[in-house]
Amino acid sequence: MDFKKIKKKIIDKYNRKTVNYSHYLGEVLKRKRTELSMTQEAVSHGICSVSYLSKIENNKMSPNSLFVREISDRMGIDLEAYAQTFEDTNVLKDALQAFYYQDVLKLEQLYENVRALNHDTMTDLFRLLLSNLRGAYVESENLMKTILPGMNNMDLFTSVTTVIVAAIHSYETRQYRQAYNLLWTLDQCESIDPMLRGLESMYAYYVRQKIGKKNNSAKHYEVARRIFAEYNYPKKLTSLHLHRLYFLAEEDPEEVKRQFSILPPSCLDAEHRNLYQVIRLTVCPEDAVIDPENVLFDLQANPKDEWFYRALSILMIFNRKNPAFLKKAAPHLEDVSEPFLVEKSLHHSLTIADEKGYKNLLRDICFPMALAKQESFYIQYFTNELIEILIREARYKEAHSVMQRQKDALEEMATIQT
Repeated sequence: MDFKKIKKKIIDKYNRKTVNYSHYLGEVLKRKRTELSMTQEAVSHGICSVSYLSKIENNKMSPNSLFVREISDRMGIDLEAYAQTFEDTNVLKDALQAFYYQDVLKLEQLYENVRALNHDTMTDLFRLLLSNLRGAYVESENLMKTILPGMNNMDLFTSVTTVIVAAIHSYETRQYRQAYNLLWTLDQCESIDPMLRGLESMYAYYVRQKIGKKNNSAKHYEVARRIFAEYNYPKKLTSLHLHRLYFLAEEDPEEVKRQFSILPPSCLDAEHRNLYQVIRLTVCPEDAVIDPENVLFDLQANPKDEWFYRALSILMIFNRKNPAFLKKAAPHLEDVSEPFLVEKSLHHSLTIADEKGYKNLLRDICFPMALAKQESFYIQYFTNELIEILIREARYKEAHSVMQRQKDALEEMATIQT
């Protein structure tokens, strides 16, 4: 994926943002013709000259309505509905609102409406929003390959939306460097829609924390917090605040404990309870040992939620010598989706009795999978376990090699090439 090209397209569109797009006719016709892979000669034949069509597409003249009608009929589009959709971008903004609030039913309805317009690019973008919301990451990965190369035919709002949704997909599938690079393409695009800016800033904060660029993340947190407060998005504010506590937990657990005292779990909805439990187990690990079954009971068993599996992993690690608990955790890992294979491999590693088998699984499956998923939590856990075994076996040279691989992996995650 060429991020420099994507950034250039975004900047070009941003620099042209003062152009009056109130009459979106030329853009609509050009976009549809491109999607159909039709030449200007094929579209204009028998209706008007090629130069006339070119002027229409580039908004350099007010066209004859009869010619426009014939051109539209030739490409099989409902001109009135089609032009109105792209004149005010209300449909896409409604879709973003549904995406914000995770309203699948509303987004499905909007998808059906836009699909009826026979606009392939916009239909694919709505499908990308839906697949992200449903956790259908294989579908969204394929859609990204189709949508991102076609950004030349999008306006600024649609282009920025596409990049942000693609970045969210990359973050949710733990492709943190790709998410960072996608968000980097928006750096010089200053005055975009507040809803988009809030999403962009929130995920820029998350991904910078994940890859170790924490010093540069505070400004993104503040922008997202201000926008969510100003436009009254309480769920996003809660999510942002909890993520901040999660990222702070390893650095200053006492401060997180203090803030926990003013954030009772009763005020959280189901969407945030698993993340709350992950933070709680990180700063109060004794809870994972004293009462693991009640903590497991309190989790919202969601097969698409990263935080459910992260909390489950912490519980399993602290109860690795408790076969009864590991057996209770096992059903949640039987049919995990591809993004959560690391957690499944963790469970298998904890159930192996002999040290040689445990070492082999850590070295050959668990550590490589954690590397592939760019998950620092598991990279550190698996390599630390492997190093301890190697030291017990007096295999110091191999232990040092594993330690170096861990260091290199974590440094590579924080090295972004743009």
